[in-house]
Amino acid sequence: MEEYKETLWEWTSGWISAIYWRIRQWFQSKMKRKLFITTLDRRYCDRDEILLHAAFQILVDYYKYEHPREHHYFEYAHEVIDSLHTWWTVFRPQRIDPFNSQYFEGIAEPSFEETWVPCEKGFKEFVVDENKYGEYWEALRLAAEIEEKYMLEDTEKLMLLCEYRSCMWT
Repeated sequence: MEEYKETLWEWTSGWISAIYWRIRQWFQSKMKRKLFITTLDRRYCDRDEILLHAAFQILVDYYKYEHPREHHYFEYAHEVIDSLHTWWTVFRPQRIDPFNSQYFEGIAEPSFEETWVPCEKGFKEFVVDENKYGEYWEALRLAAEIEEKYMLEDTEKLMLLCEYRSCMWT
């Protein structure tokens, strides 16, 4: 009878342990391992923008939860990682959106009917009369140029983050 109790206890405790680990694993998969990207709102954005924000959200979480300055494993990388964190949290949010900025203030903007004109097979083509809306066209070019510079800077910083990602463990 004593042997039966031990076997029953081993079986029961193993079963309870298995249930516990399954429940714990389920909770971790639902709660702990999610990446909440705080810098993106709920509107649509392109996948390249999601990639950028997700990578830097990992950097922000690394600073918030792992306190990299307390560890001395990768001291050579602290300066670079600090500069990336500062750029993402301080300098990048201060950027002015070139398409919603002072470049378009006081400039006559063409109406929808004027810019989208029908072409062959029922499609519409984006056309702006440069003589009538020259200032607007120049503001669009300037905004696109600034956005291209922003994109190059973002790519440079993302590549630098990827280069130093192996240093982001504690």
